[in-house]
Amino acid sequence: MGLKQVTALENSDYATLPTGTFLRGFVRNYAKAVALIPDEVLALLETTHSGAAAVKASSEVVPSQQNIKVPVPGGELATPNGRAIVIGIVFLLLLAAVWYWWEYVRLTEIVHHLRERLVLAVRGDAVAGDHQVLGGGT
Repeated sequence: MGLKQVTALENSDYATLPTGTFLRGFVRNYAKAVALIPDEVLALLETTHSGAAAVKASSEVVPSQQNIKVPVPGGELATPNGRAIVIGIVFLLLLAAVWYWWEYVRLTEIVHHLRERLVLAVRGDAVAGDHQVLGGGT
């Protein structure tokens, strides 16, 4: 406690002191310092000064009347709209991958398969033709 607070307490100049819990704390500490009984001094203070009333603790919780918006962890992606956007983007990427496979990869596989059949057909015809030429010449 500072000199100003002690002087204000000794002169009963409560207007220069804070009220409520702080005033009670100053008075309690001053009473201990001068060897008085703090509870008796506080009771006397409550009768002489209205700003020194003890604050009663309550177990009742009063919700705030303000609409406090707490940010959601994960930002906008944690909201239902954000999740829908992410799912939509993933779906479009999957759709693009299927389209790419259908247009390019699948056709490459078909062309490769047809090429193999053509080669086999040409070889088969050439072998059959060679066989016919050899067999027909005798």
